[in-house]
Amino acid sequence: MTGPSTVEDVLTQLQQLLDDKTLPAPAKKTVRHLTERLSLPVRVTIFGPPGVGKSALRSIIAGEILIGEDLKIPTSDLRFAESPKISVTLGNGEQQDFEGLDFEAAASLSPAFLEVFAPLPALKKMSLLEIVTDGSRQEMQAAARWAAKRTDIAIWVTRELDHDEQAVWAKIPDGLKDHGYLVKCDFDTDSSTDRAHWSDEKSEFAAEEFHRFIPVSMPSGPIEPGDDNANDEKNRSGGGIALLKALDQHINLGTQADIDSALLFLAKHNDADTGVGVPQPAGADARDPKPSALDDVLSGPVQAGNEPQKQSETDALICLESSAQAMLSELNFGEPSISNLVLDRCMDAIETVTDEMSDKSSVFDLAMQAKDGLVLMQIENVDTAAEDAVVTLLQFKRQLEVAQAA
Repeated sequence: MTGPSTVEDVLTQLQQLLDDKTLPAPAKKTVRHLTERLSLPVRVTIFGPPGVGKSALRSIIAGEILIGEDLKIPTSDLRFAESPKISVTLGNGEQQDFEGLDFEAAASLSPAFLEVFAPLPALKKMSLLEIVTDGSRQEMQAAARWAAKRTDIAIWVTRELDHDEQAVWAKIPDGLKDHGYLVKCDFDTDSSTDRAHWSDEKSEFAAEEFHRFIPVSMPSGPIEPGDDNANDEKNRSGGGIALLKALDQHINLGTQADIDSALLFLAKHNDADTGVGVPQPAGADARDPKPSALDDVLSGPVQAGNEPQKQSETDALICLESSAQAMLSELNFGEPSISNLVLDRCMDAIETVTDEMSDKSSVFDLAMQAKDGLVLMQIENVDTAAEDAVVTLLQFKRQLEVAQAA
């Protein structure tokens, strides 16, 4: 895909579109949505019953301990700001702000909700919402319904994953489950060797209902601001680094998917304005979208210089990129038949790559997720299905690149 590839460059072009007074209202709505997605940090929410280590885990992710565990803090949202501040929401809806991070003063008001602003580098990429409940199924379900609408990545923290927890998570929207992490916090244990020892039923639920399971060792006893215990080397190596790396990769892939969506929208909009289409692949008839570059890519020679075990992976990535580029030009015609054809070709490309790399279980899992998404697009048959399919194809390629580099 040609054009700008950084968030800043894409935002500049989107802003230029917003400044165009001739831009139709539906297009402006799309531009605003894309701008919001690229401008705001990813919303990470930490769920789970009381006493399982949610606050300590948030400190690990944030990179600093801000709130002492002896304070009774309600559900709170941690965000980036150059100047530290706490915004308190009381039970009657009244709000009060505290300059600095005086949590004792904030807690003295018996708040219902806190917004905490701090100059932590990690918060530039993500906000961290910690859900606090009394641990009952009813209250956890109510909190989960409220938080799910405000969440991009969900982390369920547990020690036992009991039936109440399973019941609450089971009602989380499937779209969010695809971005859900199960974190088992172990206190005074080495999580690299203690893999929960759950029953088959619990293990099966964890495997089916979450994107990934990561055990993390946690410090024992209370932790306080200024105490590095929650972020020491043992703790971070005991699953903490794995979680941080997983979140970072997840966020980067999501951001790139948003960039791809924006670039695709910009390309289609510019083409509609200028009448200049995306260049056709060599040998393709500009009015006949049936020829595909996929077969040519698959039958092409292996690039010289690659080790034999890497050849199929290299070809697979080239295949995905070339297939996506070829289909971008076909989208310019905008006919329903073209849209259906693009969806079919995206499915074929993913299946072909899966066959080429069938010896890798991680590739199979990624392919199944991508194909499930394409099937849903075919069923829903919305106007943007073809564009969404191409973005899915590009995202699948980048996920393969991440898996290949791991």
